[in-house]
Amino acid sequence: MWARVSTYQFPHENVDQTLDQFNEALGSLAEPGLKRAELLVDRQSGKGMTITVWESEDALQASVDAANRIRSGAADASGASILDVQHYELVRDEAY
Repeated sequence: MWARVSTYQFPHENVDQTLDQFNEALGSLAEPGLKRAELLVDRQSGKGMTITVWESEDALQASVDAANRIRSGAADASGASILDVQHYELVRDEAY
């Protein structure tokens, strides 16, 4: 499996509204091969992260355009800054 990890700086004054915007955006990412999507936040620093997990590298690559559009739209609508976007091979995925 493969993962896309995107990091953000959320505006301190409206973190909850920003989280709502990003939750809605992640919900609209209905691309083939998407296994799950996570949204993490450190409310004190305003830093946030999304992690999407894909069944294959091909599925991850096929989603790049849609993910870029959705990520930029959510960031623009909420005043968040996109700090980084990286792709990783997921070598261990185990539920406890």
